[in-house]
Amino acid sequence: MRITSLSDTVDIAVDSFCEHGEIANFCLQLLADTVKIEEKSVGIDSSTLPSVIVYKWTGKNAGRRPECGVYMGPEKYGHQIHLDCGLSDLCQAVFQFSHEYCHHLINGPLDGTDFRGLRWLEEVICTTMSLYVLRRLGEIPWLVQKCTRLGYRTPQSYLELVCKHYPFEPRMQSREWLLREAIPVLRSGTYQERLYILSAFLLLPLFESETSLWRIVSYLSDATEIPSPEAFVCRLRSASTIDATAVDSLESYLCGR
Repeated sequence: MRITSLSDTVDIAVDSFCEHGEIANFCLQLLADTVKIEEKSVGIDSSTLPSVIVYKWTGKNAGRRPECGVYMGPEKYGHQIHLDCGLSDLCQAVFQFSHEYCHHLINGPLDGTDFRGLRWLEEVICTTMSLYVLRRLGEIPWLVQKCTRLGYRTPQSYLELVCKHYPFEPRMQSREWLLREAIPVLRSGTYQERLYILSAFLLLPLFESETSLWRIVSYLSDATEIPSPEAFVCRLRSASTIDATAVDSLESYLCGR
């Protein structure tokens, strides 16, 4: 992986988030174990991980979102992940990286302005991945201890910060809210960061209990062309790699059946 931190560029297999390589390595392994697919199985023609640039947007770029984009080099074509976290917040880097790495695995057009079809679901799933990874990292005593020792927020405290920034109202903690209020807005074709995060928190317990659902990243590369959640569920039912009961559970959230 190529990781660029401010002006410092290094080329090694797995370098660090915030200069702590074992945590980055653990995060990558957790993502691989979670999704249980290889990059080539989702059509990524590359034997390498995406390059990662870690820095803090400033000046005219202030407020720009983290992103997974496509870059062209003199000898290869691949994905490039930009993280907006500087070098001082490990859990923020993990949160952003997990989301963008999920986009990398989905391997869609990576157009940050096209939210047609089920692109909103891609965003929700990638955000759910971020929450899932932080939850799992928060269960690792040595990692929590290291965050505390270095003065970083722990995974749990970072999740609490996200919840504080995007507070739930009581009505938002049910599938009925997702079906009747959130999804109609999400399908409007505009970027809806708050709803992506609130919906991800709602879906997180499902993905924690039905881990085969993570393999849906193999079926979202054309998300902008999928007309409806119902059409997507039909696609998943033909997928032998995803448990049928897991698809039933997801359908109840997305379609209300």
